Amino acid sequence: QVRAVGSNAGRDASEVSLFAEVSSRVDDATRFEIVTDYGSLVVDNVDGVWVLPSRGGYPVEDDNLRRLVLNLADLELLEPKSSDPANHARLGLMMPDPARAGIVGEGPTRVLVRAGDETLLDVILSEATYQARRPSLFVREADGNQTYQFAGQVTAPLDIRQWLPDPVLQQVEHPSNPGL
Repeated sequence: QVRAVGSNAGRDASEVSLFAEVSSRVDDATRFEIVTDYGSLVVDNVDGVWVLPSRGGYPVEDDNLRRLVLNLADLELLEPKSSDPANHARLGLMMPDPARAGIVGEGPTRVLVRAGDETLLDVILSEATYQARRPSLFVREADGNQTYQFAGQVTAPLDIRQWLPDPVLQQVEHPSNPGL
């Protein structure tokens, strides 16, 4: 059975969303972390502005964050899958590790959303697969073993240029951080 979390506690499994907490509290978020085998990206909210700490506090397009959360909230639970950790690799749900030097767009993605010290979301997402032209993916909470299959797909770009607010800015260097 699907473990009801946050505002889903006590609901029937068919009504549960692992993403209800983060979708209802997206405005409270202070940090987004996205980790894959290719690399990681951290975006912090500093005084109401979303920035890349790894790039000297360069501001980013906050629509990407909202789109990511809305993509997650729009996923439709198809069914619970295995709770055996031995199946994580087969489902594409092993913990991502940038040290594995993966290929962009391949492998699992960890999405961590925090509001101060509180974790609003910490999940591992598989790559999308297609069944009858309908995308689906496997998901598990990062600290759990139960896996789920959801209909839909989520894209979380790791290319820093995709987070910059203006296409012109994608071509220039930030004064406090040459080499952007």
